[in-house]
Amino acid sequence: MFGWYQAFLKSCENAKKILENCDRLEALEALHPHSDPPSFTKCTGPFTYVSNPTGRLAITPGTQMFGNNVTGTLLDWTTIGASNTSIDCVTDVRAWWDPGDMIVYGRRARVYLWADIRLLAGTTPLYTYSTRRYLYRDERSDTNPDVIEPLQYEMEDFGEAKYRRLNVAAGTVLDMQIRIRGRMAAAQASSWARVYGPYRAQAGFDSWPREIVVGS
Repeated sequence: MFGWYQAFLKSCENAKKILENCDRLEALEALHPHSDPPSFTKCTGPFTYVSNPTGRLAITPGTQMFGNNVTGTLLDWTTIGASNTSIDCVTDVRAWWDPGDMIVYGRRARVYLWADIRLLAGTTPLYTYSTRRYLYRDERSDTNPDVIEPLQYEMEDFGEAKYRRLNVAAGTVLDMQIRIRGRMAAAQASSWARVYGPYRAQAGFDSWPREIVVGS
């Protein structure tokens, strides 16, 4: 007959515990005020860029491009591919260059070629690496008996180069450029040399956001 009374007392006891818990929560809130969860900004790609292979970059061929023991610029600073604008957050960037192939005509002399590389932000060089790649050919021949051989030529790979740049600001316009210098040396009688190229050069960028949020 007193079951309803015992149920009532139990309900009151539960209500009292709820009020005590609420008081504790209010005290904790006073010590540690509630804050909104942190907001996040998305960094939108693309995070990679690769240029199309070029045709022949503009080395203008002449009857002979070298004089003996004369060093000259065969191709002045030229952008490989197109300018690339970095993505809309601060990034670390890896830049790479493939200078492509060179055709070297030579006879009775040594031919030296050097590729200089630089990375531009707008018009400002961030990095310049002189003689990053090089190519040497030796077409000297026996002079006893002194037989004048026909011109020899080969297409040769000029290798590749890589560079990293940390902390690149959002929206930075990046260019990768190449310059080629050359020299003929140790020339014999009837020496001759000429260069064509580079052919099928490429360049690219791979980017990573400077700050990455992990965890849940």
